[in-house]
Amino acid sequence: MDFPNPVGLAAGFDKDAQVVEPMFGLGFGFVEVGSVTPEPQPGNPQPRVFRLKDLKATINRYGFNSAGADKVDDNLFDFAARVKADPSIKRGMLGINLGKNKTSKDAATDYSVGLTKLGKHADYVVINVSSPNTPGLRSLQGRKQLEDLVKQVSLTRDRMRWGPSGPPPLLVKIAPDLTETDKKVRRWRG
Repeated sequence: MDFPNPVGLAAGFDKDAQVVEPMFGLGFGFVEVGSVTPEPQPGNPQPRVFRLKDLKATINRYGFNSAGADKVDDNLFDFAARVKADPSIKRGMLGINLGKNKTSKDAATDYSVGLTKLGKHADYVVINVSSPNTPGLRSLQGRKQLEDLVKQVSLTRDRMRWGPSGPPPLLVKIAPDLTETDKKVRRWRG
């Protein structure tokens, strides 16, 4: 991947691809939208953001609130149409961060649906298994579970039709609080 510059906007700011154009206009080298779930979901009940003034910290318990893949697809089609109509619009790398619905029993299908609906817009796709606020999600970080998940999503990607630039790379977002041993166990290339 060739980023125009190393400063980007991580997933979580523009969950539903509503402000991609202005974010690129600010000069970000990449904008990652999401996390996007296949179906709309409200996330956790409010309040879900807590400020700890003494520690100068904030706790986020949003829980994958998402307008859903269809709405994000519409927003990204609109963005692509504006870029096509006006070549002066800045554009960097566009990432799509995928999540699973809270009530889903089949995570691999959720990520595959997200990839199928949104992959055409992406320069890269993130399989996000790190949210501590989504029940059962972090259990997907076990070596076998993660390997199975990545294999299934990779198969979905390989079966899709892509343009001349080929399929987008798949990245996996894991929890930041894994031990070094846990991280070593999860190093895997498919």
